[in-house]
Amino acid sequence: ASLNLSGSGLYLQDGGIATAGGTLLDSEGNVTTANLSAMGNISGSGTLRVGSHVTSSGAYVLIHPANNTNNAKISVDEYGYITFTPSGGKTIVKNDFIVQDNDSADTIVQIYDSSDDGVIAGYRNNQKYVLLHANGTSYLKGGNVAIGGEIASETLQISGSFAVSGSEVQARLKNSIFQISSSLTLQS
Repeated sequence: ASLNLSGSGLYLQDGGIATAGGTLLDSEGNVTTANLSAMGNISGSGTLRVGSHVTSSGAYVLIHPANNTNNAKISVDEYGYITFTPSGGKTIVKNDFIVQDNDSADTIVQIYDSSDDGVIAGYRNNQKYVLLHANGTSYLKGGNVAIGGEIASETLQISGSFAVSGSEVQARLKNSIFQISSSLTLQS
């Protein structure tokens, strides 16, 4: 049996993987040569080497671009965890990167582009609650924020010193109390 992935120049044939350049990897991942003329219209140039391997702790696929020693390894361990390991050290995702809940398929995290600015969004029940925008408004809806520690019993809790700078800096308290120490309290 054979499977032709049209336009990609990649073919699965008799337990091996064949490419448009005429390279065939057998089911063990060994490179052999093959006559692919019987597979119909084959287009493309160069050689894409794809080798699949199964080990006792999982399986992996190595992808080599044409005439290049660099590769990308996609592996699945015995627990079903997927790992991407590019030899170049970078994983590049074109368009949005979305993580969804396994059961509901709700979006949990999304990294995307907004007018050439990077955005990271965190969701709860498929609604945005955290937005970090590289060149726009960022926000946190719900929950508390801790800076300099891990626990926040207030909306914003800062452990340690902080500085505020700028011209005409204003602090506004509306129907609030600002307590500097146990003996000094400012009330609006």
